[in-house]
Amino acid sequence: GELLAQQSRVLEVTLDNLSQGVLSVGADGRANAYNRRFLDLVQLPLALMQTRPTVQALTAYQREQDDFGERLECLDATGREGLRRFLDGDLSALNPSYRRTRRDGMVLEVHTHTADDGSMVRTYTDVTANAAAQQALQISEARFRSMADAAPALIWQSDAKGKPTWFNQRWLQYTGRTLAQELALDWNHRMRAEDLEHSRDVMYAAGRSGTAYQTEFCLRCGDGSLAWIVDHGIP
Repeated sequence: GELLAQQSRVLEVTLDNLSQGVLSVGADGRANAYNRRFLDLVQLPLALMQTRPTVQALTAYQREQDDFGERLECLDATGREGLRRFLDGDLSALNPSYRRTRRDGMVLEVHTHTADDGSMVRTYTDVTANAAAQQALQISEARFRSMADAAPALIWQSDAKGKPTWFNQRWLQYTGRTLAQELALDWNHRMRAEDLEHSRDVMYAAGRSGTAYQTEFCLRCGDGSLAWIVDHGIP
């Protein structure tokens, strides 16, 4: 009995010092354990949690507080669809992973882990900084591609192995191929074998050293014509 009590205290201290909010829901559908971080992140009153509310009761409270927005716009598309189905009576519809934005701008990532008996553990993580960084990256990427599409040069991007992931409009106009067609091609369909071997060697060496490179190759266009290209690459 003493050992069990000690283990319980250790677990309680551990839960209360986690950076994540944790909510445990029993097979009866009622909350049976949670930590202080959960109360802080989800902004629920202790008095409510002490009643061992059901998930439906928690959802109703949060809707009353307008935590999800009038049209559930504070949830991402995955969470929004799951909550709509849950509110329509499908109690198994809550999606295992989604993001929710609080009214103060904090972004929460929610994960649900369900056991065979119907009990579950939900974790809530503050990912505001990560979400802001992702948004900034998307804006930067969109800005780059807009500029690159307007540039007179032929521009392409690839993954670390040299597989193309994007070509600008000038490249597509020059080759006479669509973006889908261009992405489906292997490099041996764009250039001669001797150019391909040399260009790969130069590009891989630059990738290993992290330095810019320059190479030349003969590009095959969609109409069968050939054009000499000077390729400046930046790993």
